Amino acid sequence: PYTTGVPIGRPLPGLRAYILSPGLTPLPAGTVGELYLAGTGVGRGYHHQPATTVTRFLPDPYGPPGARMYRTGD
Repeated sequence: PYTTGVPIGRPLPGLRAYILSPGLTPLPAGTVGELYLAGTGVGRGYHHQPATTVTRFLPDPYGPPGARMYRTGD
Protein backbone atom coordinates (compact mmCIF):
# COMPACT_ATOMS: atom_id res chain seq x y z
CA PRO A 1 0.00 0.00 0.00
CA TYR A 2 0.91 3.65 -0.44
CA THR A 3 1.98 5.40 2.71
CA THR A 4 3.28 8.76 1.47
CA GLY A 5 0.55 9.87 -0.90
CA VAL A 6 -1.97 8.88 -3.50
CA PRO A 7 -0.77 8.19 -7.04
CA ILE A 8 -2.73 9.83 -9.83
CA GLY A 9 -3.24 8.74 -13.43
CA ARG A 10 -3.00 10.79 -16.58
CA PRO A 11 -5.36 13.57 -17.69
CA LEU A 12 -7.96 12.92 -20.38
CA PRO A 13 -7.17 14.08 -23.94
CA GLY A 14 -7.38 17.87 -24.19
CA LEU A 15 -6.70 18.35 -20.48
CA ARG A 16 -3.52 19.14 -18.57
CA ALA A 17 -2.79 18.26 -14.95
CA TYR A 18 -0.35 20.22 -12.82
CA ILE A 19 0.96 19.57 -9.32
CA LEU A 20 1.80 23.05 -8.06
CA SER A 21 3.26 24.70 -4.98
CA PRO A 22 1.29 27.35 -3.04
CA GLY A 23 3.08 29.89 -5.27
CA LEU A 24 1.77 28.08 -8.40
CA THR A 25 5.16 26.79 -9.48
CA PRO A 26 5.42 23.24 -10.87
CA LEU A 27 6.75 20.63 -8.46
CA PRO A 28 8.96 17.65 -9.35
CA ALA A 29 7.53 14.15 -9.47
CA GLY A 30 7.08 12.65 -6.02
CA THR A 31 6.64 16.03 -4.31
CA VAL A 32 3.48 16.86 -2.40
CA GLY A 33 1.50 19.74 -3.88
CA GLU A 34 -1.97 20.70 -5.06
CA LEU A 35 -3.66 19.32 -8.19
CA TYR A 36 -4.82 21.79 -10.85
CA LEU A 37 -6.60 20.84 -14.08
CA ALA A 38 -6.51 22.87 -17.28
CA GLY A 39 -7.49 22.57 -20.92
CA THR A 40 -10.54 22.49 -23.14
CA GLY A 41 -12.74 20.66 -20.62
CA VAL A 42 -12.31 23.19 -17.82
CA GLY A 43 -15.18 25.65 -17.31
CA ARG A 44 -14.87 29.37 -16.69
CA GLY A 45 -16.42 29.36 -13.23
CA TYR A 46 -19.39 28.51 -11.05
CA HIS A 47 -22.80 29.82 -12.13
CA HIS A 48 -23.84 32.79 -9.96
CA GLN A 49 -21.03 32.14 -7.46
CA PRO A 50 -18.34 34.76 -8.15
CA ALA A 51 -16.72 34.47 -4.71
CA THR A 52 -16.14 30.74 -5.16
CA THR A 53 -15.15 31.13 -8.81
CA VAL A 54 -12.32 33.53 -7.99
CA THR A 55 -10.75 31.03 -5.57
CA ARG A 56 -11.07 27.95 -7.82
CA PHE A 57 -10.76 29.08 -11.45
CA LEU A 58 -7.43 30.80 -11.94
CA PRO A 59 -5.52 32.07 -14.97
CA ASP A 60 -3.37 29.24 -16.36
CA PRO A 61 0.21 30.59 -16.50
CA TYR A 62 1.32 27.48 -18.44
CA GLY A 63 -1.41 27.48 -21.12
CA PRO A 64 -2.28 29.72 -24.04
CA PRO A 65 -3.33 33.34 -23.42
CA GLY A 66 -6.71 33.52 -21.68
CA ALA A 67 -6.58 29.88 -20.51
CA ARG A 68 -7.95 28.99 -17.06
CA MET A 69 -7.09 26.22 -14.62
CA TYR A 70 -9.20 24.65 -11.90
CA ARG A 71 -7.87 24.36 -8.37
CA THR A 72 -9.19 20.96 -7.22
CA GLY A 73 -8.29 21.24 -3.56
CA ASP A 74 -6.56 17.84 -3.75
